[in-house]
Amino acid sequence: MEKLQEADPSRSVVPDSTNSGAMDLHRIRRRVLREFSVRKGRSWSYFAPEFRAGAEFLRGLPDPRKAGEVLWQTRRKLVTKITVPAAAGSDEIVYKSMAPRRRFLFGPSPALAESINYRMLALAGFPMAELLGAGEERRFFCWRKAFLVTRFVAGSRDGRAFLDGGGRERWAEQDEFVRGCLRHLARLHDLHYFHKGFKPYNILWCKPAADVPMQLILIDVATGRLVPGWRLATCVKRDLGDFFETFVLAPEELAEYVRFYRECRTRRRPPEDLPEQLLTLLEARRKRKRH
Repeated sequence: MEKLQEADPSRSVVPDSTNSGAMDLHRIRRRVLREFSVRKGRSWSYFAPEFRAGAEFLRGLPDPRKAGEVLWQTRRKLVTKITVPAAAGSDEIVYKSMAPRRRFLFGPSPALAESINYRMLALAGFPMAELLGAGEERRFFCWRKAFLVTRFVAGSRDGRAFLDGGGRERWAEQDEFVRGCLRHLARLHDLHYFHKGFKPYNILWCKPAADVPMQLILIDVATGRLVPGWRLATCVKRDLGDFFETFVLAPEELAEYVRFYRECRTRRRPPEDLPEQLLTLLEARRKRKRH
């Protein structure tokens, strides 16, 4: 196993809170919107109180996108790791900047959706990367720029480490990762939350020693949304399909994991034939890719 960076990731993660799983996500979402003071059609920004000095540092930069190490880049998104100077808090942060598509100019930016989800799920007790800030720059009601700031989770890797099977020497770690992810996904679904991006590379993990429980951290939640009960069954299969699609697993191993997920559900437990339904879904996806 690769050596993890020596660091305590706990400061970068919003920890689980007891008895919060029964909280209503709709109510939490309304609370988050009040906290952010989002203004429709006008520029807005939110920064966590503990990141006040870091926020001033970011505001003083000519272009935060050019102030650090580029972690990931697409046509409309740029993710940069920035080290805030000691005078402003010495934080290591991830700064995600976004540019709009023309048809979404008047609507909410992905930064707003993702920041709401980060804060909402953290308040509901899920282990999230810590949200430090977000905002939109608007002109004439159209958003031109948007950003999201989270604390960098040092000493972590994402779930792609397990996608090639990793050999039997890594099987125990893979099993711990998969079961931990499925526990969180089952709880999300119990709260009628459709993740819509529950892929291994969107879950970070830390395990500094063999006798220490693996810590999971959820990131990249821009596409998640609350759905009504009648839509949940379809969403369950899509989230499970997204998670397992790239794993190297035998059909019987996959079926066992789906049964484990089903046992983790506490509300509206899925049908017993869910493993068979998922295997059919994944086979259909593979056929489409081959053609």
